[in-house]
Amino acid sequence: MNAELPLKRVLLTGAGGFIGRHCLPALRDAGFEIHALSRAGHKIGHDVQWHAVNLLDDGAAERLLTEVRPT
Repeated sequence: MNAELPLKRVLLTGAGGFIGRHCLPALRDAGFEIHALSRAGHKIGHDVQWHAVNLLDDGAAERLLTEVRPT
C-alpha cells in the first residue's frame, strides 16, 4: 500500500472464522485500522478493535456502521 495514503478503517465481518482470521495480518501489514466483527466478540490482538454483534438482529448492522464508520 502507498505510504502516502491516509489511514483507512476497515470493518471485517466473520473475523473469527477461518478466512477472516487469516485476513487480519494482511490488513494490519497494509496499514489499516481494523475493526473486527464476531458474534463471540473475540479479544485477540491489541491492534484489532473487536465488536460482538449479531448481524441478524434488527438494526445491528446499521448501528455498527454508524459507530465504526469504515472507509
